[in-house]
Amino acid sequence: MDHAGNPKCRAGISIAVSSCGAVASPGPRCGVYFVTSGSLFRFRHPVTVRFKDIDSGGHAHHSHALVYFEEARWAYFRKLTGLGNPEDANYVLGDIHVRFLQRVLFPAVLDVGVRVSKVGKKTFKMEYEVLSESGDCLLTGESIQVGFDYGTGRATAVPRSMRVAMEEFDGPFA
Repeated sequence: MDHAGNPKCRAGISIAVSSCGAVASPGPRCGVYFVTSGSLFRFRHPVTVRFKDIDSGGHAHHSHALVYFEEARWAYFRKLTGLGNPEDANYVLGDIHVRFLQRVLFPAVLDVGVRVSKVGKKTFKMEYEVLSESGDCLLTGESIQVGFDYGTGRATAVPRSMRVAMEEFDGPFA
């Protein structure tokens, strides 16, 4: 089923819906996965759009998409691993992509879905969807995190405990 004409999903991805939920595949123009049902995103986090986020165009400045992803990503890791402080993080952001589908307006509380979709030896991939209060898909994205040892300043393997927690919550991974 092609949802290119769906007003809630304009990136032209294909979504196959079954009785157990939606399964998404990347769109022809980007490698970002998303669905508006939230079924691929077991973890969701509310993020408030602040007045300071708004630019002269009357919508959230494009840089704030990264902040919305970051807030939800940190909440995800607090839940899964119990990390309490940013200095406890054992990864760094290696790459990030954002797809802007609709304007983010003020005031609003966004519903940000976060999931891990792939885990490698030293990296893992996360995907995001940002929904409006009415359920419209506003933003999607993906990021690559790299296991990191702050003491040595070098990339390191994703810790086993973290890998297990991600696998149990969002896996299995291919």
